[in-house]
Amino acid sequence: MVSAAVYVNCLPNEFTQDDAYYIVRNEQIRDAPWSLFVQPYLDSPVYRPLTMLTYAVDFSIGGLDPRGFHLVNLLLHAAATLLLYALIRELLDPAHGAPMRGGEEQARRQGHDWSPGQGAAFAAALLFAVHPIHTEAVAAAVGRAELLTAIFLFAAWLLHLRWRAWAAALGFLLALLCKESAAVFLALPPLGDLTCRERRRWAAYALYGGAFLLYAALRWVALGAPVLGYSPFLDNPIADLPLSWRVLNALAVAWRYLGLQLFPARLSADYSFNAIPVARSLAPLLPALLGTLALLGLWAWSYRRAPHAFLAGAMYLAGFALTSNVLLPLPTILGERLAYVPSAGLCLLAGLGWAWFVERRRVAAIAILTMASVALAARTVVRNRDWRDDLTLFTAAVAATPENAKAHHNLGALLSGRGDLDRARAELDAAYRIYPEYPDLLSSLGVLYFRMGDKARAVSFLSEAVRLCDPSNPNYDDLVINYAAMLVDVGRHEEALSLLDRVIATSPRAARAYFIRALLHLQRSERGGALADLQTALRLDPDNRRAQETLASLMEARSEGENGGGEQ
Repeated sequence: MVSAAVYVNCLPNEFTQDDAYYIVRNEQIRDAPWSLFVQPYLDSPVYRPLTMLTYAVDFSIGGLDPRGFHLVNLLLHAAATLLLYALIRELLDPAHGAPMRGGEEQARRQGHDWSPGQGAAFAAALLFAVHPIHTEAVAAAVGRAELLTAIFLFAAWLLHLRWRAWAAALGFLLALLCKESAAVFLALPPLGDLTCRERRRWAAYALYGGAFLLYAALRWVALGAPVLGYSPFLDNPIADLPLSWRVLNALAVAWRYLGLQLFPARLSADYSFNAIPVARSLAPLLPALLGTLALLGLWAWSYRRAPHAFLAGAMYLAGFALTSNVLLPLPTILGERLAYVPSAGLCLLAGLGWAWFVERRRVAAIAILTMASVALAARTVVRNRDWRDDLTLFTAAVAATPENAKAHHNLGALLSGRGDLDRARAELDAAYRIYPEYPDLLSSLGVLYFRMGDKARAVSFLSEAVRLCDPSNPNYDDLVINYAAMLVDVGRHEEALSLLDRVIATSPRAARAYFIRALLHLQRSERGGALADLQTALRLDPDNRRAQETLASLMEARSEGENGGGEQ
């Protein structure tokens, strides 16, 4: 109930940020969701077919009404919270379902005692339910990958503890089909057995390895041989650093994660360049390195003296193992959604501390947990409002990370599209000051100056955007089409036609390219080519009002020409 209550104000929110790419414009979830199990999503290296399938189910029920997507996420978060409670109870108190001895039962009824795991599980689940760092995973529709992964991971581990290895292997496979970071499960049952059980279950571990190999085979069929994902400098400026510097910077980022979990006052939907300054000298990175070594030493020390605390640390570290940029470079330097699964370990550690304290100072412990939970819940409710729409989200991101070029660009581009050109220019200029070689930003500046009537500067910025843009950029086609549209407007028809032909050849479903080329044909009095391109543009994008009006005008002019010819 608590986990659902703190997120109920997400329900009226619109789709935001990446929701447009993975849901709103995703034709596969509408037409062929099952194909996502054997082929990639567009040009993305992402293989998360089960997550995509849930979007297809949502769409089949409520169309693109965001309230349905948000409601499902809210319920999934509640399910993850309940499963985490059950998992921790099983890990810390494996006999909690057995009948209690008479004295224990009487004490429990009088409220003087907790089972070994009940207090820790309750506190951990409560903190997990209300923590504001989870807002991105719950409030963003595409955060569902984190929710589903957590659900299947927690369920699989719980089934393992209850000696249902085959069911656990299935749960692990389903988690992998939701998100690839679920591979950390391979480490979790062995670590749990090491600290909370006396037996190792090698056959079960081998079975989980087999589930991972099956997933790898399915992924290979869909995507081909595994390759490291594209990590643009903007989104992850440490990805291309030499290994030693990447790892050291990643350790510094890991401490930022911990800081956000302990004091989640300034949260952002984006941490792109230069929200987190990159260091290339040892001095600013030394505290993170020494702190990490000390923390790892403390964690190792706890193995014998506090095994449950060791397990909490193992959950936290394993959860971040594949998403920290330490082992592999990622497409992002930091994402709050990536803390969803790892935070279970930190919540468990807090729960263990609370369970110890409640045995000694019951009233004080309950008061502290209540105040902490209320404070975190209040911050979550407030944070949910930032996700109301793109304007509120980008505004909050700029406030939280004022040196973030992408946040300023997103806000500026949005304001430009809404006609607020002065504010748009201020935001885009701020982004340009931070990262002047950002192709998407240069394109947005070109569009802005076109709207302001300065076509010369518009052409200059758009030309530079296309020159700097890598074809692997998901927005590459849009940047080229913007430039081509500007060239059409200033009469440079041959250059524009060459660009549009190239885009259409490589991206035959780029509806806007056909529309711009149709306008070019009309300017050159090539009505046949214009008609064909307009028809194709509307077939690919039936809601294009300008294309509809242009086609209607063309057909009317054609009809009048034929009638006039007949009278003569």
